[in-house]
Amino acid sequence: MSYRTFSLHQLGWRSAYAQQLTLADFETGYPARVMAAHGGRLDVLSSRGSASLPFPAEPVGNDVVVGDWIWLDDATDGVLRVLARHSRVARVHVQGGHRRPPAAANLDVLFIVWSCQAEFQPARLLRYLALANGSGVTPVVVATGVDRAGRAEQLATAARGLLPSLAVVHAPSGSSEGLSDLAPWLLPGLTVAFVGTASAGRSLVMRRVLGPAGDAPRAAMLRGMLPSPAGAWVMETPELRQWCLGTAEPVPDAVFEAA
Repeated sequence: MSYRTFSLHQLGWRSAYAQQLTLADFETGYPARVMAAHGGRLDVLSSRGSASLPFPAEPVGNDVVVGDWIWLDDATDGVLRVLARHSRVARVHVQGGHRRPPAAANLDVLFIVWSCQAEFQPARLLRYLALANGSGVTPVVVATGVDRAGRAEQLATAARGLLPSLAVVHAPSGSSEGLSDLAPWLLPGLTVAFVGTASAGRSLVMRRVLGPAGDAPRAAMLRGMLPSPAGAWVMETPELRQWCLGTAEPVPDAVFEAA
């Protein structure tokens, strides 16, 4: 996977990360963000450019996952530590007594793609709101099919009945029409992900947000983060896709335990 060069701000760097470091850390290392993890290697980006590194052989405090900020050795580019996360998305499946790494780290916005043509299911939306709340991530509902169904306001009213502060935006069909409503959550440096059933148009909305990058080989989109034209990073991994249930799938108790 290839990238152009980005500044730390564009990569999502926060002052809270710098506060975890000492002067000695800055003299001997530098920060990088994990864009993808596959085949025993990490694809990372820093202000120095891109690199492909082996997974750390020794424990570095946390399991390294997509979205993490890591501190690299100036001389060897080895992973010295994983910086504390401001958010972490749990995996769907809960295994009693076994510690599992999160599905994603340092996510800012969770777009919940919802079709206005489908029957409103409060339990399903609560599942995603629980995921966002438990992860420290801002939820935003993206209503699709509004130009055909004309039920956007009913959806917004029902959704805000579950969470009054919940933002509900519209994404009418078309190549780019309506995506301007998503702009406040696609600012440079923010990291976003999409959940929702395939029938709601989750993948289509995600590709429209990515623009030309949405036409990248499918394999590249399945395991990491890609930059959008607006400057936000779109995260798509197999672990995140496990949160996208089928339309007829029940909401298991384990989902709420994970969230």
